[in-house]
Amino acid sequence: MKGREALKQYRKVAKEIYYLNLRREEMRGRLATVSAFNASESQRNDDISIKIQQAKLDEYAQLGVEIDKRLVKSSEIQKKVLSALYLVSNPDHFRALELVYIKGVPAERAADMLAVGRATLYRWIRDGIREFDEVYRG
Repeated sequence: MKGREALKQYRKVAKEIYYLNLRREEMRGRLATVSAFNASESQRNDDISIKIQQAKLDEYAQLGVEIDKRLVKSSEIQKKVLSALYLVSNPDHFRALELVYIKGVPAERAADMLAVGRATLYRWIRDGIREFDEVYRG
């Protein structure tokens, strides 16, 4: 994968990690609810309700495992991209790449934040991606 593609993928992965963490918390809440239901139903000896709720528990647990696997994979991609980015030696190139690709700041706003013209920002991004690409693929 080329450097620019890896940097773009970073933003997607960051959004996915955020979404997956929300889903994981939702699953934990559902597991707690079903577990509490099972405890109250077991006192009433309602075997059918317990079996239905146990099936839900199993489904939620499996979904939780899948979410955790995706989180691990996404985190590994993030770490690889960040590790390569931190090896970009020119601080201007690094800041331009960080603002635009990691933080998702639009290029025009990033140029204002760095107090440079857009042409300069785009040159920094281009040169930074070249350096990033060497390290990332290295």
